[in-house]
Amino acid sequence: MEYESAWLNGSIPCAVPDIRGIDHIYLMSNADVGRSDNDIIDTAVRELGVAAQEMFGKTPASEHILSTDILYTKSNTNANIVLKLEAADEKPGAFRISADKQNMTVTVSSASAEGLLYGAFRLIFLLRTVDTLGQLECAETPASPLRMLNHWDNLDGSIERGYSGRSFFFDSDKVIIDDRTEAYARLIASVGINAVVINNVNVRAAATKLISAEYRNEIKRFTAIFK
Repeated sequence: MEYESAWLNGSIPCAVPDIRGIDHIYLMSNADVGRSDNDIIDTAVRELGVAAQEMFGKTPASEHILSTDILYTKSNTNANIVLKLEAADEKPGAFRISADKQNMTVTVSSASAEGLLYGAFRLIFLLRTVDTLGQLECAETPASPLRMLNHWDNLDGSIERGYSGRSFFFDSDKVIIDDRTEAYARLIASVGINAVVINNVNVRAAATKLISAEYRNEIKRFTAIFK
């Protein structure tokens, strides 16, 4: 089944002429980070690395730092990116992006791992759409804590009131997990969606077993991808 990657299409180049490469991705944390948060932050670093490879042909090095005071760049055209997790009184998912043209450093700051991920995706979008380093700067706060997509997919592959083809989650009472599953999870996370319902709310036939041992392993794999 063919699909498009929408704005995550790797062929879209960097639009900021001042930036011709990304040297490093630094993680700076002033807060205790749990395992689940670490996984999300690792995803943010990975997405930035993938985007850098796509735009500039080179994957930047990544490392942890304690202070941005040590940062400098040896190039006037290559930038550093800092993911800064800090204690702050703000809603989960909120983030800020700031740019230091003198030091060629772009910082994504947030009080939550989710905010760093959304900020990383936002930065990737801006790198591909704005003209100057200064235009990368922004601050965003989610208006709603729950931002969910609700699918009405049936396990036979049909979609109730389906106007756009068949399910890419299910077919012939089997769960589909492939490259498109991960691509879809990346896409919805990139626009701030933080929850998804994969099956029809009108549960019938094989769907009644989705919470049983029969489908447990497949659903666990789904959870790992969308988490």
